Amino acid sequence: MNSLVKHGIKLAAGLLLCGLSLSASASIGQWTFETNRSFEAMLAGLDEQSVNVGKDKWIYYVKQDSDNKADTCLVLIHGFTAEASHWFRFARNIDSAGCMIVPDLPGFGRSSYFPESDYAISQQVARLNHFLQHLDLAKRYHLVGSSMGGHIAALYTITHPEDVSSLTLVNAAGVITPTQTELDKGKGENSRPIFEPETQADYERTLDMTMSDPPWVPFWVRNYLGEEAIARTPRHRQIFRQVYRKDLLDNQLSNIFVPTLILWGDQDKLLSPDMADVFHNKIPGSEKVIFNNIGHLPFLEVPSKAADVIDLHISQR
Repeated sequence: MNSLVKHGIKLAAGLLLCGLSLSASASIGQWTFETNRSFEAMLAGLDEQSVNVGKDKWIYYVKQDSDNKADTCLVLIHGFTAEASHWFRFARNIDSAGCMIVPDLPGFGRSSYFPESDYAISQQVARLNHFLQHLDLAKRYHLVGSSMGGHIAALYTITHPEDVSSLTLVNAAGVITPTQTELDKGKGENSRPIFEPETQADYERTLDMTMSDPPWVPFWVRNYLGEEAIARTPRHRQIFRQVYRKDLLDNQLSNIFVPTLILWGDQDKLLSPDMADVFHNKIPGSEKVIFNNIGHLPFLEVPSKAADVIDLHISQR
């Protein structure tokens, strides 16, 4: 057992003892989730940081093997309603990145949210650019984006090509497909939008839609996450209307010239696997990899397998 894991076990044990003294109002689900988040970040070699850039406060995680400015840095960009911690198990399987940045995007996770702000894709690209410039950790970036994060990563690459070494799109949004998905059906008048849960059952339905084979999560943590998702429904409703089928990239993808990997799960119920073909056919020289029996979030369902494919892609650049 290596020293990192030993220290991690000691940390988890210490946190468990501290957890016994939590006040009665504290949620055991919240405590379990936050303890695990800290532990998973440590296993991935990621340190939690925060920074104010303009009016936005960013919570992010960073790994740096050197104090010097890196030639390249891997940036992992989460999707809609998600947060940085969803990447942690994937991140610990990436071997080629000595520098890694994993943020909570503004409007999501623990980064700041302002009801009056615009969280459209183009605005998030501008925020991400200011954030990366402020950190100034690398000369160029390997961008990996999931779902909405893929949309952001692709538009960032189009608008700031000189800053990008490679692009990886994981079940990415941002293009039109003729195949109607559960996400589109959820826009109907008599349907409950997938990302706007009002009950725990709604939240469980969202989980069923996003993953074909989700990792096991204790019921008390699922209940806590459901409560959080329900509480954030007004926020997510606002942001969803700012991003859904906006800033589409179909006519701009031919302007992406960096090495691009398109990774998709063939059981994705939210963004049709047909969209992988749209990206692949329109981005010059792109590579496409389809995972069988995997849903919308390959890096959560099969983190090691997804990391192997993406690690190979970025290590060759």
